[in-house]
Amino acid sequence: EISPDPAVGAYVNFGLWLAVDDPGPVSATAAVGPVWETITATYSASTWDMGTGGEPFSCDGLGTPIVDTDTAEEGPCGFTYENPSAPRFTGGGLAYEASVTGTWTISWVDYTGATGSLDRLSRVTEFDYRVREIQTVGVAD
Repeated sequence: EISPDPAVGAYVNFGLWLAVDDPGPVSATAAVGPVWETITATYSASTWDMGTGGEPFSCDGLGTPIVDTDTAEEGPCGFTYENPSAPRFTGGGLAYEASVTGTWTISWVDYTGATGSLDRLSRVTEFDYRVREIQTVGVAD
C-alpha cells in the first residue's frame, strides 16, 4: 500500500506513506498419525527500493498507512522523490522501477512441545511508480 497509489503516481517533493497490508500469521500443519508439526510465518519487515538508484531502506513491521491525507510530509515509513520519473520535455510515460521486499520470520512447534525457528524468508514485489513535477511561473507585480 502506497499513498498515493501507484496507479495515480505522485509529485516531486510530496511525501509518500508506505505500508504493507497485514497478512496476519500464516500457519501450516503436517501430521502422520500422532506425529505433527506446525510452521508459522509472521511478516516482520519491509525493504523498499524506490527505483532512484539510492540505497534501499527498511521499515520494521508493516510500515505506516497514511493517516492524514492533508499532509505533503512523508510518513514514518516514507519516501520523497526529488526528481520526476521522466525527464522534462520527453512526453512522460516513464516510471521509476520500484520494489518492496517482504521479510517473514518462520517458527515451528512439534507434537513433543519442542519449538524453534527457521531461516527468514523474503519475497519481492515489483511495481512501476510515475512521479511528475509541478512547476509554477511567478509574475512580478
